[in-house]
Amino acid sequence: MRVETVLTIRLDDEEADRLNPLADELVGGAHFTPGSYQVRFHHAGDAARKFMSLLEEIDIGYGLHEERSFSNEEIERAPALHVARTAPVVQGPTKTGACLHRTAAPALDEDDKTAKLENLSGGIARTPSGTFMVDESLASTLIREHIGGCLLRPHREKGGTLSRWFEMVPIHRLPPMHSPPTRFVHEPENACPECGQGGLFLHSLPFYDVPVDKLSDVNVSFESFGVGNEIMPELVVSQKMFRVLRDHGVEDLMVEPVCFV
Repeated sequence: MRVETVLTIRLDDEEADRLNPLADELVGGAHFTPGSYQVRFHHAGDAARKFMSLLEEIDIGYGLHEERSFSNEEIERAPALHVARTAPVVQGPTKTGACLHRTAAPALDEDDKTAKLENLSGGIARTPSGTFMVDESLASTLIREHIGGCLLRPHREKGGTLSRWFEMVPIHRLPPMHSPPTRFVHEPENACPECGQGGLFLHSLPFYDVPVDKLSDVNVSFESFGVGNEIMPELVVSQKMFRVLRDHGVEDLMVEPVCFV
């Protein structure tokens, strides 16, 4: 596994002038000018923490996230995989008094949304509630391969006509992630004002204290992550499900191993 700690900063003239004399030792001769930067630390936790401390001391705000990459062998050997949110999110219809991220399925009869789905490679998209929309070809493959842990719900357009899309609804919910070692960032101010969900962000690999053989092919996390209209649980899939999606031609399917304690 390759791990990079990524700090995102945006500097004006004054901030760049404050940072340059102090940053040379930590970032190897970098010279900052006004603008946006990503400062990356590869397996250098101490250096990252020192740079964050420096930014805090001189009152410069920053964003922080961790980027992980894995070899094909690491992915193939993992007993279960966490699916990153790489599929486009297709928003549902606006409903007065309801959380948009809890809307079950998107409206497919609007031209822009329909076009967005039709152009998908591999026939898959994510909904705001965390489920997937799959086309009839992929739905047939999931049925033929006896994929468990989800239901395929036919989707009708607003006029009542059946579309070629199905909502793939996970029905197997995992227990809470084991923390520590799973790391979260909680920002209560970003939670949904209607239902209180969200404002939670996953900042590490997910760890579970469950037997691997108790997982289904499709599993949804107990926690919901994100902000705004994209608050959703995470998806954990079996190797079988991952290979079905990959072999079906789903592109940009970013996954990472799930760890067990």
